[in-house]
Amino acid sequence: DVMRKMAFPIDIVFIYASGEITNIHHADPSDDQTFRGPAQYVLEVPLHYTTDNDISVGEQVGIPDEYR
Repeated sequence: DVMRKMAFPIDIVFIYASGEITNIHHADPSDDQTFRGPAQYVLEVPLHYTTDNDISVGEQVGIPDEYR
Protein backbone atom coordinates (compact mmCIF):
# COMPACT_ATOMS: atom_id res chain seq x y z
CA ASP A 1 0.00 0.00 0.00
CA VAL A 2 0.88 3.67 0.00
CA MET A 3 2.95 5.09 2.83
CA ARG A 4 1.36 8.54 3.03
CA LYS A 5 3.13 11.21 5.07
CA MET A 6 5.95 8.81 5.92
CA ALA A 7 8.68 10.94 7.50
CA PHE A 8 11.55 8.45 7.48
CA PRO A 9 13.12 6.03 4.96
CA ILE A 10 12.49 2.28 5.30
CA ASP A 11 12.92 -1.03 3.54
CA ILE A 12 9.59 -2.77 2.98
CA VAL A 13 9.90 -6.56 2.92
CA PHE A 14 6.99 -8.62 1.52
CA ILE A 15 6.79 -12.20 2.82
CA TYR A 16 4.62 -15.18 1.79
CA ALA A 17 2.85 -17.19 4.49
CA SER A 18 5.56 -19.84 3.92
CA GLY A 19 8.20 -17.33 5.04
CA GLU A 20 9.69 -16.70 1.59
CA ILE A 21 10.63 -13.08 0.83
CA THR A 22 8.82 -12.10 -2.37
CA ASN A 23 9.76 -8.46 -2.81
CA ILE A 24 11.86 -5.73 -1.18
CA HIS A 25 11.35 -1.99 -1.71
CA HIS A 26 13.71 0.74 -0.51
CA ALA A 27 11.26 3.54 0.30
CA ASP A 28 12.37 7.11 0.84
CA PRO A 29 9.91 9.68 2.24
CA SER A 30 10.35 11.72 -0.94
CA ASP A 31 8.90 8.79 -2.95
CA ASP A 32 5.25 9.30 -3.76
CA GLN A 33 4.43 5.84 -4.99
CA THR A 34 2.68 2.64 -4.13
CA PHE A 35 4.76 -0.31 -2.95
CA ARG A 36 3.32 -3.69 -3.87
CA GLY A 37 4.27 -7.31 -3.57
CA PRO A 38 2.61 -10.70 -3.10
CA ALA A 39 2.59 -11.34 0.63
CA GLN A 40 0.86 -12.54 3.76
CA TYR A 41 3.18 -10.39 5.89
CA VAL A 42 4.99 -7.08 5.48
CA LEU A 43 8.06 -6.21 7.51
CA GLU A 44 9.32 -2.63 7.73
CA VAL A 45 12.96 -2.11 8.74
CA PRO A 46 15.38 0.85 8.53
CA LEU A 47 16.41 1.87 5.02
CA HIS A 48 19.14 -0.37 3.56
CA TYR A 49 18.87 -2.87 6.42
CA THR A 50 18.25 -5.58 3.82
CA THR A 51 21.25 -4.66 1.67
CA ASP A 52 23.53 -4.09 4.68
CA ASN A 53 22.62 -7.59 5.95
CA ASP A 54 22.59 -9.39 2.57
CA ILE A 55 18.85 -10.12 2.74
CA SER A 56 17.29 -10.79 -0.66
CA VAL A 57 14.20 -12.01 -2.49
CA GLY A 58 13.79 -15.79 -2.25
CA GLU A 59 15.27 -16.10 1.24
CA GLN A 60 13.27 -17.60 4.11
CA VAL A 61 12.09 -15.72 7.19
CA GLY A 62 11.02 -17.51 10.35
CA ILE A 63 7.44 -16.63 11.30
CA PRO A 64 6.59 -17.56 14.92
CA ASP A 65 3.38 -19.57 15.28
CA GLU A 66 1.72 -16.84 17.36
CA TYR A 67 1.85 -14.54 14.29
CA ARG A 68 0.39 -17.08 11.85
